This record gives sequence, structure tokens and C-alpha cells, in this order.
Amino acid sequence: MIGRNAPKLSITHGAGVPFAVASVRAAVVLGLCICPAAHPARAGAARRPVVALETGAATFVGAVLGRSQSTCFLMQRDGAIATVPLARVTRFRSEPDAFRPLTVSQFKTRLVAAHSREFAWCTTPRFVVGVQAGDPRPYAELLEDVYRRFSLYWSVRGLSLRRPEFPLAAIIHTQRPSFAQRCRDDRVPVDDHVYGYYHRLHNRIIAFIPDDDPNGLQTLRHEAVHQLAFNMGLHSRTGDQPEWVVEGLAMLFEATWDAARRSSRRERVNPTRLRDFRAMSHRPGLRELVAADTPFESRPLQAYAAAWALTFYLSETHSREYWAYLHELARQAPGDRLDGEERLRLFCKHFGNNLKLLEAAWLRFMDRL
Repeated sequence: MIGRNAPKLSITHGAGVPFAVASVRAAVVLGLCICPAAHPARAGAARRPVVALETGAATFVGAVLGRSQSTCFLMQRDGAIATVPLARVTRFRSEPDAFRPLTVSQFKTRLVAAHSREFAWCTTPRFVVGVQAGDPRPYAELLEDVYRRFSLYWSVRGLSLRRPEFPLAAIIHTQRPSFAQRCRDDRVPVDDHVYGYYHRLHNRIIAFIPDDDPNGLQTLRHEAVHQLAFNMGLHSRTGDQPEWVVEGLAMLFEATWDAARRSSRRERVNPTRLRDFRAMSHRPGLRELVAADTPFESRPLQAYAAAWALTFYLSETHSREYWAYLHELARQAPGDRLDGEERLRLFCKHFGNNLKLLEAAWLRFMDRL
């Protein structure tokens, strides 16, 4: 622990790093190594140490998720993750209280205080929903329905997901200018085709839904699946997650089949994505889709359709392998990045090394739907 009044000497240490800063950084790293990480897989543990990191401009308090060489990841009581640059930390201390997530009521109070009075709010056992100049209850019911369907989908396949540790928030704008400003605040690119997003770090859905627009409602379902997958152990909020995996899973639930009964495969098909997939003349190949996120930048429509198609194929025909693959991806350490070869090796570990054979089987499956 470094005292607040530690001298800031001009002596250099190592490669030109000020001695006082280097000493603080060393103490922080040592302290973070001593404090056990509050890994999401151990949500609900009896006691998780809480630390405070001061950077001069701000103080960050939370349970340590992990660290990379340059960054500490702290889980905060509202479910947000603070990314604290270790080079800027000037003081480190352990807090006496154990980590406890905010209750739904406490979280709602915090959200109400952070938004303008034109937002109306409601809560459910899992969600806090705010709507700009509208009734939040229909959206809260939709989100609870997505949660039930999402949980049942995995349950009927014999797979148990953990429950979300934190209350989940959805902030719904009904006016494009305020939504666009929120996108800019979150550094999310925005144009007229963007209706919403889930933010991994602050753990909230931000959506634009003017007058119950069906595009906005579908976006809300899509982003809700992202939020649930990242909070129920299927994805890592701090590790590298391939884009096709994240988007493909969300698109599985855009179709509104009933997860409570044994639906047919045809009912589980997403007709819009299937139509897009079949209409493509230059779709991304299996290797290209698995190894990199670049298809989502250069050919987004084709990449989304291919991601849904591959996810649907694997979940329908290789469900155990698909589950194991998701589980291993979700265990990526905070800050880890997988290069193309590492992504391919991990994929082949679960689905076999013969990608050409797998791709041919995938395309035959899609042709027969």
C-alpha cells in the first residue's frame, strides 16, 4: 500500500520510468496478485476482496476480475467493469467490506439520478428499464420473455447457465438526437441504421425505439440476448470473443419460436437470415469467418447471415461440441486477444481439423432447410 503523500522523486527507474510511479505500479501489481480475482464463474462466492485504485483524476472501487500487463479490470457494484491503466495508478488500498452487487432497487435509484426526468422507469426481478417519454412496462415484459426463452433453450438441452449476478439495465430512447448523443458518449459509431447496442463495459442495453417500431423491438430482443449471454457465462466481457460467435448466438433468438415446448427445426429457423444467406453470391468461407472479424467490417450483411447460419448448423447438429467451444471461449483471461491461428486451433479442437469437410456438411445442411 502506498501512502497518499509518497514523494514524487525525479530519479528514473528502468527505461525512463519515474521511480515513484514504478514503485506504485509494482505495489499495485503485487496487491492484485495477492487479491484473488472475482471471476464471473464464481459469482455468488461468500467473500470477494474489494480494492480501490486511485489515478489522480478518479478513484475506482471494485472486485478484481483480473489484469493484463497494462490494465486492471475491476467489477463494480452496478455490474460495470472499470478498465484502469496501471501506469496511471497513484495509490492502491484494500477495502474492508466484501463485494456486494447493488439490489434492483438500489440500481434503479442510481439510474434515475443519472438520467433526465423525461425517462419513466420500472423494475422486474432481473431488469431495470427506462423509457424516454413512454411506458417502460411492455419493454420490461419483452425482456423477461427473452430471459425465459433463453434459459429454457439451454435447460431443455441439459445445460445449466448461472443466473445474472447483477440487475440488468435497458435504456430506451424514443428520440433519435438523444440516442445519437448517447452513442457518442459511449464511443459507439452511429448512423440512421443503428437502433441499439449492448455495451460490455457498463453492461447496459441502449436502444432507439420510436413508437413501437418493429425494427427497434427486434433490436431490443437481439441486444437482450447479448446481455444475457455475457452475464450468464456464455461469453466473457473482458476476453476475446469472435464476432461470429457473439452475433450468431444473438440471431438464434430473433425468431420467436416457443422455447417451452419441443419446437421443430423449421420453427427455429430465422427466416430473414436464411433468406440473406441464400441470396449471397460471395459469402464468407468457414475459415475466413472463424479466423477473423474482418468480414463484419467489409461485408457486414453477408457476415451476419453467415454467422447465423454457422451458429444454427453447429447448435443443431453439434450441440455438445458447440457448448464446449462456447465454454472455453468464455474462460479467456481478461485482456487476452486470440490471433487468427489461435482462433482456428480452438475451433478445430472442438469441431475437427478437416474444415473443408465441415464446410461442405454445413452448406448441405443449409440447402436442405
